[in-house]
Amino acid sequence: KPKPAVVKPSVAAPKPASGWSAAASVWDDYPAWVGRFALCVANHESMHAGLWTAQNPYSSASGAFQFIDGSWRSYSRSAGLGGYARAKYAPPVVQARVFAHVVTEYGAYPWKGTHCGMGT
Repeated sequence: KPKPAVVKPSVAAPKPASGWSAAASVWDDYPAWVGRFALCVANHESMHAGLWTAQNPYSSASGAFQFIDGSWRSYSRSAGLGGYARAKYAPPVVQARVFAHVVTEYGAYPWKGTHCGMGT
């Protein structure tokens, strides 16, 4: 009997960043690629700078996924999770849900520089 073909995900699953488990429950609500993409982006953007509380020293970008303040406020409101002025002030679950909302509703373009896949 032939073995079934192994399908490789379009986004490799990087090693989880320290503190990543704080948002683990969020990824169960989305297709598997969303969680893999999120982990890759977080590893690229903020793993060595505080993850959920990371602050970009050159811009207003903050949090695990480095949302610029204006984008964060707009996207978090559209996800129904507004109320935090900056991504880094939002709990991990809120940051994760907003990220998942953005990539599933609007696409992965904001993170094209991460080279994490998803057409970026």
